[in-house]
Amino acid sequence: IKTSISFIDFNFRRPLALADAAEKVHLAPSYFSKIFHEKTGMTFKNYVINKRLDFAMRVIKATNMPIAEVCTECGFKSEPHFIRAFKNKFSNSPRYFRKIEKKTVN
Repeated sequence: IKTSISFIDFNFRRPLALADAAEKVHLAPSYFSKIFHEKTGMTFKNYVINKRLDFAMRVIKATNMPIAEVCTECGFKSEPHFIRAFKNKFSNSPRYFRKIEKKTVN
């Protein structure tokens, strides 16, 4: 699983499928999914989304990049999906998060 996590951590910004990670460690996708969940406590999909969201949060804090570009840079295919996922994890929209961060820095 460590090898697959390294693979995901290095490639999370591009389209990733469970089958890609499973193939990397020479396991069947269904078995890999089961083992991955047992070892990490989350599904493959949730792990990748969390990786993307953590990266997005750092990009939003560090840059003035438009939210649509942050979405794309972090590997999300659609801005509405990105915004929903960001709100679910951080309890605020990306724009509001940036606004709050700018206030705390100043």
